[in-house]
Amino acid sequence: MRHWLLYDPETGDMKCSVSVRVCANADNCSLQVCAKIPGAWGASPCVNKNYDAAITKHENSTSHINQLKKSLTTDALPQMVAAFESSEKAAVISALQHVYFLAKNRLPLSLYNSLRDFSVQQGSKSFAALDRKNATYTSHHFPNEALDAIATVIRGNVAAELQASPYFGAMIDDSLDLVVREQMCINFKGLDVSTGRTFVKFWGVVQLDEGTGEKAASALTTAIENAGLRMSNFAGIGTDGGGQMIGKKKGAVARMKRRAKKLLSHHCVNHSLCESSLLS
Repeated sequence: MRHWLLYDPETGDMKCSVSVRVCANADNCSLQVCAKIPGAWGASPCVNKNYDAAITKHENSTSHINQLKKSLTTDALPQMVAAFESSEKAAVISALQHVYFLAKNRLPLSLYNSLRDFSVQQGSKSFAALDRKNATYTSHHFPNEALDAIATVIRGNVAAELQASPYFGAMIDDSLDLVVREQMCINFKGLDVSTGRTFVKFWGVVQLDEGTGEKAASALTTAIENAGLRMSNFAGIGTDGGGQMIGKKKGAVARMKRRAKKLLSHHCVNHSLCESSLLS
């Protein structure tokens, strides 16, 4: 269907509407008035009555294709966004809220569909718009994908707060997960210049190929870069005090100090207390 082809009932002629929507001045459009260029179609009604040949020629022209691409961004896209920003948007937001509830309360994401069904049984109409669509957001993949999307937004907000801090610090701790894989928890600390108070933000848990200072330093460097932070503003680091963290030459702290000249290191107070109690 040629949605760009319009018929003028007053003159009995046809014209291409794409150039009219895209260009403020139709005469400056790449599609000139067809009366000036026989066989072409332009912003003004065409006087060429050989419609089939003229339409095909114009439709396959480079100028028309380029203008059609422009119209998709200036016309069709806002309409698509407007359509989505109605009931479908409310339904997707509700689905994300259900996933957020499960994550915030440390409940398994496998309960998502059960929680959704319970909401519907209690009279919630928010999912009705999705029930008519191909994408109903009931796949077992959706909760994990939604959680990743939520985490991306939250991490972006955290990064913005840290970037506003003149200096930042990091607190890292490595351990083994349930399947005995090395992993490291990363928290960042910053200063809110408007209040003069410090804040701590959880950044994430990353998997380590090995429990070495090199791998830990590499993972921390990646986190700093992903947060958009400058190594020159890296002022402090706190660790659990393990050998791979505080080793004088190959430890993670030593490696980070070679990159951040202002960096001061600290042994976690809780880990120190734990270690002293074990030795006493």
